[in-house]
Amino acid sequence: MAPAVKKTKGAASLIYLQQCRNVVLADSQMENIAHGILAMRCENVSVHGNRGIHCNTITTFTRSEGLRHYDNWSRQVIYQCVFRGGSPDPSRKAPSVPLGSSAKVTRGLDPKAEGYSHHLAGAYDIQISNNYAEYGRTLAWGNKAREAVFDGNVSRFMTDYSYGIEGCEKRPFFQ
Repeated sequence: MAPAVKKTKGAASLIYLQQCRNVVLADSQMENIAHGILAMRCENVSVHGNRGIHCNTITTFTRSEGLRHYDNWSRQVIYQCVFRGGSPDPSRKAPSVPLGSSAKVTRGLDPKAEGYSHHLAGAYDIQISNNYAEYGRTLAWGNKAREAVFDGNVSRFMTDYSYGIEGCEKRPFFQ
């Protein structure tokens, strides 16, 4: 029987970023924290060679472009990698989620522009490769993404599934 995966409440993130470029989180060990790195509206983020135990995520990548998440190891981490581009849920009602937008993403949206909706911003150019995860919920999960590639990952004893993507414009590539 797999050990229970518990959400880490009240714990801080190791790194919290907004609108940053060319970021690397490498060769770190984290335990009992919420997120190793939480990147919002960032570009070119590389997360590799990290070890996580009993965390919510190693990587959370939100409305951003260019994530390389590779060669990470985790045990009892709920989602080793999460990428979020907005809500893909077609049951949500306007105006909070624009009607007909469950699979629509738009690159280059300015959060200060009139009519901006974070549900359309998307997460772009996601590469998740050669990671190992055990006793978590899901190795990688995301929504509203374009160009997502999964390659050479190993997930064991998970409580849900290995990978999941919702509301994407293009089908992800799994190898």
